[in-house]
Amino acid sequence: MTDLFKLLTRMTLAIPTAIVGFFIYVILLLVGKFYEGPAKPKLSLTMLLTVSDGTTYKGNHMSLIIRNDQEISFNLLFEDNYGNVVTQLGSVPQWTISDAELATIEASDDGMSAVFKSTGKVGSVQVNVSVDADPEEGVEQLLGQAEVTVLSGKARVVRLSGVISNVVPVVVEPEPETPVEPEQPANPETPVDPTQPTTPAEPAPGNGEEGQPA
Repeated sequence: MTDLFKLLTRMTLAIPTAIVGFFIYVILLLVGKFYEGPAKPKLSLTMLLTVSDGTTYKGNHMSLIIRNDQEISFNLLFEDNYGNVVTQLGSVPQWTISDAELATIEASDDGMSAVFKSTGKVGSVQVNVSVDADPEEGVEQLLGQAEVTVLSGKARVVRLSGVISNVVPVVVEPEPETPVEPEQPANPETPVDPTQPTTPAEPAPGNGEEGQPA
C-alpha cells in the first residue's frame, strides 16, 4: 500500500512537469523556426571602368560610348551594406559579352578585372559579369552590366574619288563686223553735166573799152 501511494505521488508530480516541458519544447521550436539570428549583410557589386583616354566610370549598371580604337579596363569592387570591402566570395566572377563580332572581353585569372577590346566594327554590345557573393553553401547571385556603344575611330586615311568624262569643245562664233561708211567732204562740188551749155561768165564792171558806146 505504501509503495502504491509513493508511485501515485510520483506520477502526480511527473505529469505537470512533462506538460510544462512539452510546452517549453514547442515554444523553443517555434522560436527557432522564425528566428534565424541576425541577417547577413548584403553585398553590392561595383564596376570601375577606365577608358584608354583616361575617362573613368563607376557603377553596377551603366552605359558609355567609345571609339573603335579605344579599350576599356574593368575592375570589380565588392562592398557590404555598411561600406566595408569584401574579399571572400562564393565563386570567381564570370564575364560574358553579348556580341563577339563587335568586341572581345579578356578576364584575369581571379575574375576581378577584364579588358574590353573592339574588333573594329561599330554598334552596341553588352558586357555582363556575375558572381556568387556567399562564401558559404548558399548562393547569392550578384550581377553587373555595362552597355557599350562603339563608334568609328579617328580619321587615318584619305581616299579620293573622281569621274572621267569627255570634254566637249565650245565653239565661239566671231561677232559680225559693223561696216564703216566713207567720210563725206565738208563742201561737196556739184558734178558738171557735159550735155548742158556752159553759161559765160558776166564781165566784171570796169573801165574797159568793150561794151562801151562810141
